[in-house]
Amino acid sequence: MDDVRNYKSIVQQALEGSYLGRRIYTTNAPTSGPIVLHILNILEHYDLIGEGRTPLNIHRLVEAMKCWWRILLTRVRVLNLLYSWFCSEVHDFIAFLQYILMLR
Repeated sequence: MDDVRNYKSIVQQALEGSYLGRRIYTTNAPTSGPIVLHILNILEHYDLIGEGRTPLNIHRLVEAMKCWWRILLTRVRVLNLLYSWFCSEVHDFIAFLQYILMLR
């Protein structure tokens, strides 16, 4: 219960964006708010409402979403690679120290 008792909320300023002339407010990172704003920014250049639900517009939506998934996955992949490299370096260093101590 101490964790609930000691909880302090963090209030941050909302992100503001626009889509088709309307203001949009959303939460900041680490939520998906920035991603939604960027996807809407990409899609704003197309007449999705006027053209309707066409295969091309569905493709545009999917590609806009894939663009941000690629960026997120790249960030995760880079962080995982750095973590893996760090763990292997530490492991190699420990093995090297054990080898040195064994030679004595």
